[in-house]
Amino acid sequence: MSTKRILNEHGLTLIELLATIVISSMIISLITSVFISSFKQNELVNNHNNLRQEANLIISKLRQNHQDNSYNLCYETNNQLYLDTQLSNQLALDKYYFTNVVIKNLNKSIENSGQCIENVDVLAPLFVQFTLHNENGLKFEMNTVINRLKPLEFTQPSVEDEDKDVEEEIDDNPDNYHGDTAGRCTYEGNTKTNATTFAPTWGTNCPVTKVNKGSFMLLKDATVFSQINVDHNFIATKSFRMDNTADLFVGQNANFKNNVSLFTDTSAFIESSILAEKNVELQNNSDLTVGKDVTIQEKLNMYTNSELHIGRSLTVNKSVTLENNSIIHVAKDVFLNDSLDIKGKSFVEISGDYTIKGLTKLQHNTQLEIFGDAVFQSPIELSGGHGGRVCIRGTASFSSSQNTSRIYTMASCQGQPEGTIYVLNNQ
Repeated sequence: MSTKRILNEHGLTLIELLATIVISSMIISLITSVFISSFKQNELVNNHNNLRQEANLIISKLRQNHQDNSYNLCYETNNQLYLDTQLSNQLALDKYYFTNVVIKNLNKSIENSGQCIENVDVLAPLFVQFTLHNENGLKFEMNTVINRLKPLEFTQPSVEDEDKDVEEEIDDNPDNYHGDTAGRCTYEGNTKTNATTFAPTWGTNCPVTKVNKGSFMLLKDATVFSQINVDHNFIATKSFRMDNTADLFVGQNANFKNNVSLFTDTSAFIESSILAEKNVELQNNSDLTVGKDVTIQEKLNMYTNSELHIGRSLTVNKSVTLENNSIIHVAKDVFLNDSLDIKGKSFVEISGDYTIKGLTKLQHNTQLEIFGDAVFQSPIELSGGHGGRVCIRGTASFSSSQNTSRIYTMASCQGQPEGTIYVLNNQ
């Protein structure tokens, strides 16, 4: 009997081996390409973020100088801005440079290199526009208004001074406004419009919509992607949104009868006061500057590097929320009828008195600084790690339910640790 052996030998042919190598090479090439593309995209995003941060830092330096005594500002032929005429105090790092610089302060201006504004008037607004470039060819456009917020002295105005500063009511009767004309960008006197989109390339097709010697009334929901300049009052009867580096300049008061939102590097400057009858929302590097008072009848929400600067007082009837590096500066008093919630490295500075009915909440790395007296009708909550810091330079009155274990009467707030409430004049 013979034994049959069946051999089952299986291997790769040369063609199969070559196909495997080719396919593997294609997969490795694809993975490498995706990795390199992802790396380049991350690098691009980081460069954009660094450029934006540098632009915000420049504006912060200018704003800080504008709160002190008069200073000089120069734009030189090396495309750099300086805070002195000796060209020793450079605003930006060497790897950045400026173009399209326009800076105005009263009747003085910088519009070309080699020009200076000497003795900047800190009591007048500083209009700042520039394009910031980095060494990689990226650019970031900045257009904002810097207003002095710090009072010359922390003193209450006399009753006589208050009486002299009576503001006229805004005329919101549409019958007293004439209609706009299609295709026009400049108007004379009180003007009303049904336009819903203000943009340089669609909607109104106006890079700048200007109303001379009159007020401007929006009759419908409106979105602004360009610039609006109004000599007198501004009235938005429906919802109002600013986006994509839009600007709003109002020579007197603003009345927002519905929700108002500022997004994506927008800037609004109101010479006098704001009455917002619904909610106000600021985010994505938006900046709202108001020369006098702000009254918000519903909520105030601020996110993502937004800033609110008020030359006199702030009143909000519902909750106030700040997140992600947002800032509020108020040169006089604040009255909040509901809660204040400060999160994400945000900061609130009040040069006058502070009164709040609802909770005051501070998370880790946040700060509330009050130069006047404070009345807390509900507790202060310091949460998230050690919580934030509260510094009260005047006297303070706390809710009967307040946990007093973190409240200290101190001589100074310098070096104040997280999770504490310092009161300087509660003796």
